[in-house]
Amino acid sequence: MDTLINFGKYKNQTYGYVIKNDIKYCQWILTTESKYVYIKEFKNFLKNNNIEERIYDISKLKHIVSINCSDLSEYMKYDEAVIDLIKNFNITTNKIDSQKTTKENNLPNNIFGIFIDYLIRYEICKHTRIEFDDDRADTVLSYLKDKEEAEDFRAERSTSFKKVLVKRSDGLVVQSWIKQADYYAESCFCKNVSVAQGEDIENSYNNMKQNKATIQDILNVSLCHSLSFNEMNALDYINHNNNVISNRMYENIIKWINIKVSNKDIILCNPIVGDATVGICGDADLIVDHELIDFKTNISNTIGNKITDFIQLFLYTSLYYKKTKKYINKITIFNPLYMIEYSITINDSIINKILDILTNYRIGSCRR
Repeated sequence: MDTLINFGKYKNQTYGYVIKNDIKYCQWILTTESKYVYIKEFKNFLKNNNIEERIYDISKLKHIVSINCSDLSEYMKYDEAVIDLIKNFNITTNKIDSQKTTKENNLPNNIFGIFIDYLIRYEICKHTRIEFDDDRADTVLSYLKDKEEAEDFRAERSTSFKKVLVKRSDGLVVQSWIKQADYYAESCFCKNVSVAQGEDIENSYNNMKQNKATIQDILNVSLCHSLSFNEMNALDYINHNNNVISNRMYENIIKWINIKVSNKDIILCNPIVGDATVGICGDADLIVDHELIDFKTNISNTIGNKITDFIQLFLYTSLYYKKTKKYINKITIFNPLYMIEYSITINDSIINKILDILTNYRIGSCRR
């Protein structure tokens, strides 16, 4: 616990201090993929001292208002009922191209991965003649237009309070009272975006909607995902001029899309599967007929070969059924860097059992 951290925002603080004061940061350490030894050492400490299990104690779920699918799936990895339910499913592998492509740019891994998600969605829309649409881009552009109104609102109404949902440092979402004017103005999370940057994003988004986007347009719009989570370092990559993706990787993605979506009846890009009635929010990457696909641009190709890697997909399929009464019978993790698919064939029974487990979590029940 007394080991000093020598990186990041907690440099010169101890492991114990971070564990006590910022559980969300510990969750990031546990889920991040990094080549740096000091991050790996902190991760191993969390895993080897049973701290990981304490961080993801499912009894905490009763005390939150809502949670997204990604965070919830981390909790579910420590639920013995979930593990017992899925442990006997078999993972099959489909290698689409024999040669691995490399990440030939200096984009951070998370920004590059999100860019690939947007690229695939855009090319699918283009291939199927569906207009590209993105809720996060719509939200960012809406807030950019409202920035001036927000500042006026702050000046005029400085005393009224508003009950809002606030994400705490441990990742739990709780109710809190803050000044209404501060909430409205601060929720314009793009206040650091310049007018020129906002116009570039808007122009790029319009190009995507008209199916005439460049790679740079797609990257610009994909940055809205990070901006919507207040990750302002994304601004460094607007109009990024370096090579974003190799020709080989782009050609492989187009090849995969042609195989995957041609002559299909149902094609849903980024469908919202969250359900407010059970306190869960989230959206999947792609549904094609009865297959749900999650894109994982994982540099080391370590995601997809363990059954626990599929918990988030099991969660998506169950929520999708709850919302639409349509069953998914195959879940797939696709890594476009390696052009490989990891898939599991599932049945209706497990979907209903996952829904029963979610009901038993009673998410937010202590705050209703």
